Amino acid sequence: MSGQKPSGYRILPLRDHNDMFLKAKFAVPDLKDTEKLSTRTKINLLYYQTNYFLFFIIWPYIFGSLQPDMFLYGLGSVLVLPLTLLVLAADNIRPSAVAPQTISLCIGALWSIFCVATGLWTSVCYFLVSTGLPLAAVLGHACARYTSRQDVYHFHHSPMSYILGFKPGTVQTTTAQKMRAAPPPEYREYEQIRANTLPRRNTNGS
Repeated sequence: MSGQKPSGYRILPLRDHNDMFLKAKFAVPDLKDTEKLSTRTKINLLYYQTNYFLFFIIWPYIFGSLQPDMFLYGLGSVLVLPLTLLVLAADNIRPSAVAPQTISLCIGALWSIFCVATGLWTSVCYFLVSTGLPLAAVLGHACARYTSRQDVYHFHHSPMSYILGFKPGTVQTTTAQKMRAAPPPEYREYEQIRANTLPRRNTNGS
């Protein structure tokens, strides 16, 4: 990639699906080499980000079209209901009087009881599956898709770079490359030892 600095925020184009699936090489990730796995995943997430976002939109849409009532009930149960309970807790409980962990446990318990009492568990599971499967598929593809690109990558400021926390114009390098690029350690001259500090030689021959 060129060394020019990226200009502004941009949406990367769709990548060829043949390159993404049919002509791609997949390899089982080595879980022990976390640095290599992390680098491969980040490169694929950045390079195929538009394809991933499109897939993440289409898949829940298909689930929502098949069972719109269950999808909407699940969406409300997962997003709206916990937020409502949190607002009620903030209005009626002083944060300094109760530990945040206790408030979280109480909200989780009330949410579970409400979902069981109203029979919303099926809708919750349906919504979680519709959003969890595409997320798992994206992460699985990013981890297993072999890439021959360099481990130094320089991307424009894009939605995925914002999610991953990369600043525009920054260059990410692996630890091995940092070690190769680092200058050699400075030569440290040995300190001169004074003659009177050396052990005296025994002249008796013993």
